[in-house]
Amino acid sequence: MNGFKKTIMAATAALVLGLAASAHAVPIAGDIAFGGTVDATLDLSTTNVVNFNNPSIVTAATGDFAANGVGAFATMATFNNFQINPFNPNNPLWSVAPGGFQFNLTSINITNQTAANLTIVGSGTLTSSVAGLDATTFAWSFSADRSGQMLVAFSSTNTPVANPVVPEPGTMLLMGSGLVGLGLWRRFKK
Repeated sequence: MNGFKKTIMAATAALVLGLAASAHAVPIAGDIAFGGTVDATLDLSTTNVVNFNNPSIVTAATGDFAANGVGAFATMATFNNFQINPFNPNNPLWSVAPGGFQFNLTSINITNQTAANLTIVGSGTLTSSVAGLDATTFAWSFSADRSGQMLVAFSSTNTPVANPVVPEPGTMLLMGSGLVGLGLWRRFKK
């Protein structure tokens, strides 16, 4: 019986250590949108730099943004100007104090650039100071409209990972637990 207790204690310790080793952060989920203005002197057809008039406001927030204090029409955001041609992101592109969210721009694609409109899409990495939230790739879009005071709409959307990674310690723990169980079953079957 003494050997049985040692085996159970070893299996329990392996289970606890395996579960602790496989704990990891989760991707940030949700959408966030902003509204504001940019420099009204810009000629959108020839501009190479987008100059934001800070602060901008959050117009919509879902998922982890809303769960961590980012409220629609209540939260201010700070934007850094960025260069579009040649591309120079000047990161972080935007930040929001609740939740410590920051968006680092990594790529852009200009889809429309006329005297009246500028539309850019791309991707970047979103981080947060909230424990348990991992840096996550987000898609983003930006549009400026020259009607009146140069209104801006900007949004970021979580880009889901196609093939989630299975943590290796968890896989090994399952296999090890199964082998211990088979060993115990065989021992007591005799």
